[in-house]
Amino acid sequence: MIGRPDPEMRRYEMTRRNYVLSYTTPGASGLWDPEIVLGYGVTELAVPEPFGSDGETSSLSLKFANNLHLSPRSVIAVGTDVYRDRASYAEPDTSEVREQITNVGAFAQARLQPLDPLRLSAGLRADRQEFEGLDGTEFDDSGLSGNVSIAYDITDALTLTAAASNVWGGITLAENFILNPAWEYDPIDPVRARSQTVGFVYETGPFSLDGRVFRTDFDNAREASWRGGPSETIDFRSEGYSLGAGYRWAQGFARLSYTDSEISVDGDSTSSYTIRAHGAPLGRIFNLELAYWLAPIDVMLGGTLEAALKIKIPWTPARPLEAYEVVNVYAEYRRAGWMG
Repeated sequence: MIGRPDPEMRRYEMTRRNYVLSYTTPGASGLWDPEIVLGYGVTELAVPEPFGSDGETSSLSLKFANNLHLSPRSVIAVGTDVYRDRASYAEPDTSEVREQITNVGAFAQARLQPLDPLRLSAGLRADRQEFEGLDGTEFDDSGLSGNVSIAYDITDALTLTAAASNVWGGITLAENFILNPAWEYDPIDPVRARSQTVGFVYETGPFSLDGRVFRTDFDNAREASWRGGPSETIDFRSEGYSLGAGYRWAQGFARLSYTDSEISVDGDSTSSYTIRAHGAPLGRIFNLELAYWLAPIDVMLGGTLEAALKIKIPWTPARPLEAYEVVNVYAEYRRAGWMG
């Protein structure tokens, strides 16, 4: 920010580790098809100069679910999960400060196909969360979430889709580097998100077309700030549309997509800085991916091109975010019989 005594360039060091242990029963049928997943992830972000500071976010989770196969085309998944997330910050000459949450949830998700052209999905989830602030303040909250989606085949080539969800998100952890030992907590309202999307998929032979319109409203998204305190929240909306086209052949595929989206706070356009804790205004982005399968050597070669168009930043109209491009290339070796 202008006026702060920060260096023009600052070096960050980030280390990320993720571990997952899972148990499944591939090919299972009937009413017993268990799934167990144990996961642990930790991200460390350090600023060696000028503070020697270190922020760490970790998550430990356990999930148990069982899939009830009512028929080859209708499955109900039921289960429970628990996770513990922790965000901490430390400097060499100060004590560590941290926030943490413990969440226990139960869920059921049904994926049904009552008719050949109709596919339905609906789910319900209940959560209980315990939040602990850096000064020992505790909040207990609970909430319900639900979702429903539908896909209907108008013809063998054309499918219409629609989905909606209402999700309770509890209290989210603050960003490591804004944790302030002087914070005093007022009650924090848990975040809730409401999403709707409508779209279509058209496939004929090797060609495909798809599109969708989407909108998500967030209520009480936590907007903690170092000076402003830990209990601020905002309401914002993300909305837009996407279009895509693809072509597949025996040795590969090509796909082009376009997305136009924006974020608004209280109905007004906003800057990437204002919404920095929740995402970024993506604007208008083209994506192109090409891939080719070299069967004699079991290698897939491919590349992606992402091109973002210029965005005008509302609070600084003279300083738009210039267009940019990102290019990636990859090679993937798939030995026959090695992949499940």
